[in-house]
Amino acid sequence: MEETISNKKLLTTQEAVDELVGEQFVEWLFEFIVHELQTWPPLEKISSGKFKQEKIRKFMIQRYLDSKAVWGGTGEDPGFLGFVIANLSESDDPTAETALSAIEVRYEEEKHGLSRELWENLMKELGVGAEELKLSEPKESGRNYVSDLSELYSASEWQTAAGALAAYQIMNLEESRALVQLLKNNTQVSDPGLQALKISAEQDNKTVINPAKILEKIVFDKENKQLVWNGVWRHLDARKLYCEKIMKYLE
Repeated sequence: MEETISNKKLLTTQEAVDELVGEQFVEWLFEFIVHELQTWPPLEKISSGKFKQEKIRKFMIQRYLDSKAVWGGTGEDPGFLGFVIANLSESDDPTAETALSAIEVRYEEEKHGLSRELWENLMKELGVGAEELKLSEPKESGRNYVSDLSELYSASEWQTAAGALAAYQIMNLEESRALVQLLKNNTQVSDPGLQALKISAEQDNKTVINPAKILEKIVFDKENKQLVWNGVWRHLDARKLYCEKIMKYLE
């Protein structure tokens, strides 16, 4: 089915895979992801709703754990990024190197606690102490999401894992913007406290992996484009279910 974004034709998946290459395919892909996110009721509710402080507190703990699952915790927890790096590192395909190098730089920064420190500052402003945060664990919806994504990133073709991670970066951008609005509308969190979300909400920020960099050398032949698309759709599908389920902590 043909869709439009701002009166611009959005090709179907098959048309895009067949007709677009390189930058054109990446542009279409990102437009598709944003268009899909716009159909998710939770994002609209998050950005415009009024909620109780305790509900927001519980909801944001789950979002902190979601972020932690991506970057990895302390010790031997590699996080989703660690799985992607291991997956790409096993490939002999030189086109995997660009994606790998873009991810590795940020991963090293994260292992030194960049996002963790910012999130801890945010949670402190929401009244969540360090010990409570340390003892917090994801609920069933979060555990299922982590399990699905761990398999996607570690056991798929490397192109599929790269597509899934690029999709995550776009999803995180849009979701972070909604969360900033949630906190501005309902809490007294300071601008410094919002930095954990703002660095993701600002697409050009140097501390965020550029999703185009992950894909720019991959999407030139039909097989690779299809593999990338598989990763995008699988992560979108898993993320949608996760977002729907954790809304119960907010409502």
